[in-house]
Amino acid sequence: MTAPEPSLLENTLLLLFVTPTEQDGIFNSAREAGLTPKPIQKGRLSYHDFGSYENCRIFALRTEMGSESSGGSLASTMDAIREIDPDYLIAVGIAFGMKDKKHGIGDILVSERLVPYEALKISRDEKTDRKKVIKRHGIPSAPVRILNRFKTAQPYWNLTNEIPVHFGTLLSGAKLIDDRVFKARLTKDYPEAIGGEMEGSGFCAASEFNRKDWIVVKAICDWAENKSENKDESQKIAAANSADFVFYTISLGLFGNKRDQTDPGPNDQKPDDPKKRETPPGSNLEIKKKIHPRIIEILKQEKLKYLKQSLVEALELIPSEMVEHSICMDLTGKSDLLDSIFSLGLAVKASFRQIKIHEEQVHDHITTTWTQAVNILGYLVLLLVDYDWVQKANPLVVKGVKLEIPVVTDAGIEIVYSGLTATRARLETGESGVYVNGKDRIDYRFPESGFDTEDTIHDIKTAIFKKLYPPDLKNQKSLLYSGVKLDLNQVLKRRRKAGYHHYICVDEKDCNHPLELEKVYLGLKDELKELDIISISLDDSKKALIVSEPALNADLTEFFRNKPEF
Repeated sequence: MTAPEPSLLENTLLLLFVTPTEQDGIFNSAREAGLTPKPIQKGRLSYHDFGSYENCRIFALRTEMGSESSGGSLASTMDAIREIDPDYLIAVGIAFGMKDKKHGIGDILVSERLVPYEALKISRDEKTDRKKVIKRHGIPSAPVRILNRFKTAQPYWNLTNEIPVHFGTLLSGAKLIDDRVFKARLTKDYPEAIGGEMEGSGFCAASEFNRKDWIVVKAICDWAENKSENKDESQKIAAANSADFVFYTISLGLFGNKRDQTDPGPNDQKPDDPKKRETPPGSNLEIKKKIHPRIIEILKQEKLKYLKQSLVEALELIPSEMVEHSICMDLTGKSDLLDSIFSLGLAVKASFRQIKIHEEQVHDHITTTWTQAVNILGYLVLLLVDYDWVQKANPLVVKGVKLEIPVVTDAGIEIVYSGLTATRARLETGESGVYVNGKDRIDYRFPESGFDTEDTIHDIKTAIFKKLYPPDLKNQKSLLYSGVKLDLNQVLKRRRKAGYHHYICVDEKDCNHPLELEKVYLGLKDELKELDIISISLDDSKKALIVSEPALNADLTEFFRNKPEF
């Protein structure tokens, strides 16, 4: 069964659990909230879909025990992030406690920090020959936003529930601990810890890698010793309590919707303003959701085996059965995407060398590799758009028509527009080979003198005509307005269906005389409704990219220097 996609304004929550007892706890809490789970399949994994609740779309996923197995929390969370793209991830279920004099069975533990206690270096002291154990782990803190949600819910929970909630440090490791001595060692090494479990380290690593909000909410079922005492009953209590607290927090509306959680900017309109802009269709979450499977599909092509090998080396990855996923996650997950573009360029150059050594059909392999590398590049550059800026820029609005957002370079326009429409940015080098632009840019410069609005619109339509039609028609100047009726709107519409998006840039800097740009814009929109974008640049200082466009163009130009010459 498939399910409708979550609304763009809904936050998506993913609950992760391991055991049937934990599943029962989640299902029972959901039913008490009036929710009925349905099984769905998305990509490689199957999920439980609870539908929408308090402006949240809730899914649940069962993983295998531990973090490191093929079905464990690390691999499963990575897949789930790619397939569900959740805003929040919550590990729900049972844990062992470490403060038996202060806490009780069923008490709820919420992770402020998570310690992977098995990340150790073991060596020998050169002088005494004694074993030395050195901790080699970081201590990730739960993201402030999701931690704040549960801390806000706690006092209201306490008003109607007697089950205590404790916030603090949780341990995580692959060992199923039922040993008094080992527990005592953990207590000595981590005196601040309030409990521990087995899946959190992998779950946390996958979430941190993909910059997702995560938290562990589990309840005490034992004390890491004498586990057989009232095992079944204690686990049922713990699973039920942790799930109840999670659904209670959701029921308060604290996860809200995406619009409610956007920090207002200085140019934002008031919430009750009917003209308030919604989240653009090309938000980063939506774009990542779309480009991940496309990049993975490209990398699975047989002729790209040399590009894959070179990317593994350039990105310093470990070869695996899911190498395409690893490459995709690394390329799109870097904080500096220009570094990803640089690594892709290095891999292209190295793969060409390998093809020339090992393949007989060199031309065919290199052509395919270059074409698909540019496709990957086109998807990567979409992630450079700063969508918060786009939402808060408040572009000039004339009579209800929004002027497009101004950017400085050709590549910038291509990237911004491609990002907003969630289509691959199509880039190429200019004739001089020293800059990068979009393939479907239509150039138009104002005449130096003697024009008016109608003449300008006419000239722009002529420029579009010359772009759309082959060279043998470009010299027939009268064709556009002759007895042969050409409907540019229909031509643009057909080409858009074929994957093109034409846009035109009219730059006021080229004009020696004042022109009413708003009238030009409105006139073009009225006559050419199928022209995807018209960008009239009014201010060079405004940019819609996270990185500076000169730096971006320099890296893109460097990449295109690898273009094969045949």
